[in-house]
Amino acid sequence: MRRKKIVFFLLLTIAVPLFFSSFHTVYLPVESIQIRLFAHLKVSSLQLIVNRGEYRALADGNIVDKPKLNDVFQFSQHGDSLEIKKNNQPFGVFKYIKFVSESESEMKIKLLEPDRRIRIYEDNFSLNISESYIRVINEVGLDNYISGVTEAESGSHAGIEFYKVQSILARTFALAHINKHIT
Repeated sequence: MRRKKIVFFLLLTIAVPLFFSSFHTVYLPVESIQIRLFAHLKVSSLQLIVNRGEYRALADGNIVDKPKLNDVFQFSQHGDSLEIKKNNQPFGVFKYIKFVSESESEMKIKLLEPDRRIRIYEDNFSLNISESYIRVINEVGLDNYISGVTEAESGSHAGIEFYKVQSILARTFALAHINKHIT
C-alpha cells in the first residue's frame, strides 16, 4: 500500500505541473524589436542618410533601390503617401517604404519639419503615413537596442553597476512593449 502511495505521489508531482504548464504563455527568444522613433513629434519631412553598411529599399512591396554610402533620401508627406527624393532627384511616391540592412548598417536621420539635430540609428527602418504624419519605425536587434538605450540614458561616466541596472531596465521595458509598433 505504501508503495502505491509513493508511485501515486510521484505521478502527481510530474503530471500536475505538466498539465498546468500547458496553460502558461510560452516566450520565445527575441532577436529584434520595432521601436517608433519621434512618436511625440508631428513629423512631416525628414532625411535618411546611409552612414554605414548596405541596405535594400523596398517600396510598396517591391525592391526599388540598393542605396550606397552617403545617399540622401528626403521624405515628405504627399496626402496619404510619402514623396521621396534621392540625392535631390525625384524618386517616387509610395504608401510604405522599408530599408532592410544587409550587413551591420546604420543611418543618420535628420528631421526637417520639425527641425531636429541628426541622430544615428542601426538596422532596419520603415516609413509610412499614420494619422497625417510620417511614422518612422526602427527594427533593431535587441542587443543593439539595449546598448543604445543604456548609453543614452546613463552617459559615459557611470559605474558598472549602474550600467547593469540600466541594461536590465531597458530589456524589461523592450520586452514588455514588444508588439507595440508591429508593421
